[in-house]
Amino acid sequence: MKKRKMLLTTLIAISLMTASCVIVPKNSHVNLSADDSRVPAPSPASAAYIASTDVRHDVDWRCRNAWSGQPPERSIDTCREDASRQDPDFIGLAFSGGGSRAAVFSAAVMFELRRHGILQQADVLSSASGGSVAAALYAASCDDAQDCPVTVNPDLRRTIWKESEVYRLLQQNFIDHWRINCWRPENVIRYVTYFDRTDVMARTFAETLFGGTRETGKSFLFRDLNPRRPYLVLNSTNNTDSTAVPEIFTFSEQDFSTLRSRLDLFPVAYGVAGSAAFPGAFHYVTLRDYARPEAQYVHLMDGGVQDNLGIESLWRILLRDNGARYRDVPVLVILADARPGTKAKSAADPDPRHFLDYFVDFSNIQDTYSLLMVENQRLRAREFDKYVKSRPRGLFIHLEFGTLKDSHPELYSKVSRIPTNFKISDEQAESLRQAAAVLVGKAVERIRADAYWGGRFN
Repeated sequence: MKKRKMLLTTLIAISLMTASCVIVPKNSHVNLSADDSRVPAPSPASAAYIASTDVRHDVDWRCRNAWSGQPPERSIDTCREDASRQDPDFIGLAFSGGGSRAAVFSAAVMFELRRHGILQQADVLSSASGGSVAAALYAASCDDAQDCPVTVNPDLRRTIWKESEVYRLLQQNFIDHWRINCWRPENVIRYVTYFDRTDVMARTFAETLFGGTRETGKSFLFRDLNPRRPYLVLNSTNNTDSTAVPEIFTFSEQDFSTLRSRLDLFPVAYGVAGSAAFPGAFHYVTLRDYARPEAQYVHLMDGGVQDNLGIESLWRILLRDNGARYRDVPVLVILADARPGTKAKSAADPDPRHFLDYFVDFSNIQDTYSLLMVENQRLRAREFDKYVKSRPRGLFIHLEFGTLKDSHPELYSKVSRIPTNFKISDEQAESLRQAAAVLVGKAVERIRADAYWGGRFN
């Protein structure tokens, strides 16, 4: 035991010394230039095109068959020629942040929506932070091992989207995996470069969710996503000084093209890490901006800083081309909101400070930030609701824990107390699954009562 403590202390000392004195200018970014002749040409079977904010909602979900080898444009055109397979409406799913709580809740909501035939017809998934873990896993997975699109990298295997497998993956203790990876010799050596704890978290996601191994370092790239899945929009926050204020950056063809960079060769795990890089716990995910002649970079952090609900990108999609594209299109948006209840201080506690608060009042700072963010999210959700309702045949469904307060008080108490972290217990996950079943059940009742949407699903 003493030897283990001494070894750990030594490793910590080495890490602190190397982290404070970067001497090797390497590992600053993992994105590749679109103009690099050494980079392989895009594969015809690449599914990176589904990571896009240019959503082709009019393509029936059954026509997403570009994985067979033909270019996606040809697949889509063929579908459009078949009048029986035209899709007249837009269905968007948004998944909020919240660590493993959000990841498990988002997956549970997707399973419930699939039972009612809604998930299969979704056009786009937009996610932030923890919700991006589940959204990206779904976009890379398939429903049936016997009919599973091949990946561009033949060594990768898709997750089968079934409850036992998905929950096993999402209920892993990512923090423990991350801590172990932090002290692996190959990573400790990299700490003398720009390599940091966020890179380690990205590699943790790669190894635990996206087919990565320590030996090969290979994992799912955006080209390996399942082209039969909805469009995927992973949201992060761009906090670079080239922007007047922090703004949303999406891991999409559109935003990567502004950097003259190849999205198809970018690791999905890094996209998830960039969306979930919570300030304080993790550092930025950095991308090289190849559109500039001099070395310039874009620094990305948790998407929840700008939009923890994942609805802003859906809003931008609907307003594309000054709103002309979707002006007469029926719109259904379902938001899986995993925000916990606000943690007010107890009226019976004369001194609510923690130990560290006696030196610097961290709790006060954190509480203020959380309250401001929650209020901002509440206002944006109301504004988005008004926008969708103002449209012909528009319906916005907000699945939030607060609606359980009166009808299921015990369940509400359980789910609202689950902390924001990348680890979760079996009991907590079961409570989230129960909450998803109740909330989606109520949502389906609303959908069935709608004059237009009532006849669209099972």
